[in-house]
Amino acid sequence: MRPTPWHHRLSLKAKLSALSMAITLLIVVLMTSLMLVVQQQDVQRSVSTAQRTLLEGMAADLDMQLEARREALTLQASVLARVDVTEDLPHFFSTRPTFRGMFDLIMVADRNGRILFNSPHLAGRIGRQIADRPYFQQALHSGGVVLSQPLLEKTSRDPSVAMAIALRNPEGDITGVMVGMTALTQDNYLSHIGRNRLGENGYFYLVDRSGTPAVVMHPRRDRLLDRPANLGRNVAHALTAAEETLEAKDDSGMESLYSYRPLRSAPWVLGSVYPTEEAYASLHERRREIIAISAVLVAVFGVLLWGATARLLRPLGVLQKTMQQQVAQPDTPLPASAEASLELAAVARAFRELMHSRQAFEQALRHSEERTRLILTNAPDAFIGMGTDGSITEWNRQAELTLGWTREEALGRNLAELIIPPAMREGHYRGMRSFTHTGAGPVVGTRLEVTALHRDGHEIPVQLSVAAMREGEAYVANAFLHDISHRREVARRLEASERRLREITANLPTLIAYVDREHRYQFCNQTYETWYGVDPQRVIGLHVREAIDNEFYEKRRTGLDTALAGRRWETDLETDTRQGRRHVHIQYLPDVDADGVVQGCYALTIDITAQKAAEAELLQQARFDTLTGLPNRRYFNERLTEALARSRRSGHAMALLFLDVDHFKQINDTLGHAAGDQVLKTFAARLKDSVRNTDTVARLAGDEFTIILEGLHHADEPHAIARKILENIRQPVLLPDRTLEVGTSIGVAFSDASCTEAELTAKADDALYEAKRAGRNTYRMAQG
Repeated sequence: MRPTPWHHRLSLKAKLSALSMAITLLIVVLMTSLMLVVQQQDVQRSVSTAQRTLLEGMAADLDMQLEARREALTLQASVLARVDVTEDLPHFFSTRPTFRGMFDLIMVADRNGRILFNSPHLAGRIGRQIADRPYFQQALHSGGVVLSQPLLEKTSRDPSVAMAIALRNPEGDITGVMVGMTALTQDNYLSHIGRNRLGENGYFYLVDRSGTPAVVMHPRRDRLLDRPANLGRNVAHALTAAEETLEAKDDSGMESLYSYRPLRSAPWVLGSVYPTEEAYASLHERRREIIAISAVLVAVFGVLLWGATARLLRPLGVLQKTMQQQVAQPDTPLPASAEASLELAAVARAFRELMHSRQAFEQALRHSEERTRLILTNAPDAFIGMGTDGSITEWNRQAELTLGWTREEALGRNLAELIIPPAMREGHYRGMRSFTHTGAGPVVGTRLEVTALHRDGHEIPVQLSVAAMREGEAYVANAFLHDISHRREVARRLEASERRLREITANLPTLIAYVDREHRYQFCNQTYETWYGVDPQRVIGLHVREAIDNEFYEKRRTGLDTALAGRRWETDLETDTRQGRRHVHIQYLPDVDADGVVQGCYALTIDITAQKAAEAELLQQARFDTLTGLPNRRYFNERLTEALARSRRSGHAMALLFLDVDHFKQINDTLGHAAGDQVLKTFAARLKDSVRNTDTVARLAGDEFTIILEGLHHADEPHAIARKILENIRQPVLLPDRTLEVGTSIGVAFSDASCTEAELTAKADDALYEAKRAGRNTYRMAQG
């Protein structure tokens, strides 16, 4: 006899349960895996995007810092073009604190590389040679600012980066090199890169990929000037200057996110390293939670399927027992033809159909009850059922999570003693006594925010809704509770955030306001009080004209209309404030809602008075000589062009005088530069006193001066002016310790309407040398 296979020995109930659990397990595993993959992709994408965005912002800021220092070096080099680098450089740089603050060290060297000046001063640096430095050699051959590779500063031995530019005199000859050093170990815009962090362990670094690659900035100071390859193959990959974010392992095996961003203004690459263990910490936590929840769901579904299978097969067992009773009691009266007859089979069939119908009804009822119980069990709100005496009859899973008591611990306990705070229990008892008889009460059919008591004793804010259900002659209550702790915390943080934002905007030294479509203020900060004496709270709802004055409104009306039409508007203007007249920059930004409708506009007004003053000062420095206050070579060229144009239009002649101080080099060499400066200032003042206010006196360079005489009627007038100048210059110059006699040589060129700038300048220059050859302290008129 062949043995019965093992699977044939299993009951139908066991087979159905095993198959159902296998299918359920497969579905849960597939869904869990899919959820984990999707979540991992989302988290990785978000982290990469955030890291890339942060890196782009830092790269843009670093580019801006480098460009600002290039422009500052270029500007100061142009000003130094008019200053002899052997003169008083400390005085020159002492008047430029903003420029000095851009670098940790400023040096000026002559064209042979010998340091003439350094700030801050360090003993032993003056006189040192930097001619062997690549940045010095590059600056001599370059037309602009040179950025060095990271290096060790010779005197302080600090890792540094240098910016250098050649200094040229007015003739275009190189007189020296100005260098701005940024120490990589000091507190400056570069060291901030090394101090910034990504999370707890992530960091940023900077690599120079020009020439011999080197590390410019790194959180570890011992890595400065190191080769990138020594930091690992992934950091060395930054030398390719690829704009990318990748996930890889470093040489120690730690997996991290690497991002690279090349700078626009320097051959540098900004990089970041973010350990993936920290970056994806939230992902790992969610993964464990999802796996735990999935395991719980599989267990719950297994139990439910086992029970459902048992219930499905119960009718078959009942039929089996019934038929077995029929077989066990053969004396039961049956029709004569019942045995092995079609009628008996029909009766059995009818019995089975009857049992099946009854089974179906009972099964539907059980399923309905089960669905209801599953809904309540897995509801997102805590569900609590109460009897007429206030005892707990239902307690779902969310009630366990919210209030801390398990279902077994809660069932049968009095609700008030379990979750009602002591101060509220008396009111609860009174309400329950009334509710039991009427089914009505202040909490029935509405949603209220109340306080519930957690098992560990702390109170929880919850939203409560109660439904009444009649049970016999009394009413019982079914309550849903929703924990609103998180919502209240979010609301509290939002309120605190709004309060902080209002506090910040209220105290910014900038006018900030919001104006609606009717040109009425809906918000303005405290600076309105400081500038215009306007109470910010009083002007809310007032028209701009009413809030301040009509002139203020009319100057800004065009901008308001433009912004309310959906376009950004900005301008510079002057305004009268309580502190005096200010230059301001105004921006109006439209406030457009999700439907594209302009609701109002944001108004931002920034005080740029200091900026305007700085621009005027720079213009003054660019056009006038700092020693004598006279127009410099650049401004002289502009005035000469304008004078020739006026001469041609008016038909009046003009003349050009070239002058210098006789034996000025001897004065400097014997009496010193201070005496030379005093002679130049006195010489300039006497020249101005010798001519009309409409004439132009300028200093070209050193002891070279020019005078433009306009509105002349005949060729004899320049002779008289030249003689007057000679007479005034011969007057003794008073120095602190002596009296000095000074002379001058003058070249005069008379111009008619056909003369050009180059021709007139050449004539005056030739006449000057004729005066020098004639023995100095005289003048000569150009011929032809």
